[in-house]
Amino acid sequence: MYWKIPSIPNKTPIKKPNYKIIFIFFVTIITAIYTYSVTLSAEQRIQLFFITFPIIALLFFTCISFLYVRYQHSVITCHNWEKEKEITKNEWQAWCQSSITSIANVIYTPDKDGTDVFLQKAEAVPMFPDKPRRLFNNIQLDQNLIVAIDGQLERQCPNYRFYLSKIYIFDSNNSNENLIYENWQIKPIKSPRYQDVFSIYDDIEQSDTFLIITIQSKAEYSEFISAQLFSTNSKVISLNNARIKVERIMEIDIQNIDDEIIKYIDYSGISKKNKFQTWITDNKQDLVDKLLITYTEKNIEFDKHNPIYSLALSYSIPHSNAFLTYLSLVSEISSKTETDQVLIHPNPYGASYAVYIRRS
Repeated sequence: MYWKIPSIPNKTPIKKPNYKIIFIFFVTIITAIYTYSVTLSAEQRIQLFFITFPIIALLFFTCISFLYVRYQHSVITCHNWEKEKEITKNEWQAWCQSSITSIANVIYTPDKDGTDVFLQKAEAVPMFPDKPRRLFNNIQLDQNLIVAIDGQLERQCPNYRFYLSKIYIFDSNNSNENLIYENWQIKPIKSPRYQDVFSIYDDIEQSDTFLIITIQSKAEYSEFISAQLFSTNSKVISLNNARIKVERIMEIDIQNIDDEIIKYIDYSGISKKNKFQTWITDNKQDLVDKLLITYTEKNIEFDKHNPIYSLALSYSIPHSNAFLTYLSLVSEISSKTETDQVLIHPNPYGASYAVYIRRS
């Protein structure tokens, strides 16, 4: 999932030739020959001029032509290089901005209003940076809740069950497989690698529909339950009008965060410079500062009042699969606000990720 985008160096044309020096050089030679010819007889002078002037003229035009052609070749080469560089960049942008469709989404959070709390003014958003929070009303994952989730997915995408082929489950307690199987009659795949889940980005011929369920119930983190349905099947996608495109997920090298941010801005959907909101899963101010500085340097438009939202300020430190949980949360916000979203998940203890979420 790491974007191994080659670094293409810049190519600049050679310095424009200084024809004045060439002209002065040959004028000096001609002057010297003329000065010498004064000491010769008229016949010798004519012979000298007859021999030397054509040679000097030939050398002069040869030098001028060589320098001019060499310079023009350099200019044309650099121009073609820049064109190929732009074509290569566009191809990489198309690869980075390839997407899968989120066609249904359900998430339970510690807040009574769910994701609607983030649609209020910033001052009204609950802040619990140091307090892991329980699900609202202490919701428990049981058969009734599974049925409710299934019903909500069905309302958002009618008949999705006919196309559902895989269920991925990320469960902090690894104790809910049977509930999943009993409802969908599909054996869930437990805690797969993200690379395996999202390999679908590179398999453009595959028409697949899969469900990602995350369950976080460990006491040291805020509790969440999410179920997000993805598809690359055009028939399934057409069943839902409120579609969300999740662009190719980028794995970030947190040790080289400055260059990684620049790469992500240049190649993800951010490069289109549409209006979007930014979310990070921790509350590190240095990352916020780097993002704002880079947005400014790249002339990216962002909300000056609420430029970046920190989910850690509302839900404390993120759990191990917080990226997928918050992907569900931010996808729902994108659907409700009809605004593109950027989610950045820095993780000092494992892989870090960034993703651009856009309205279809």
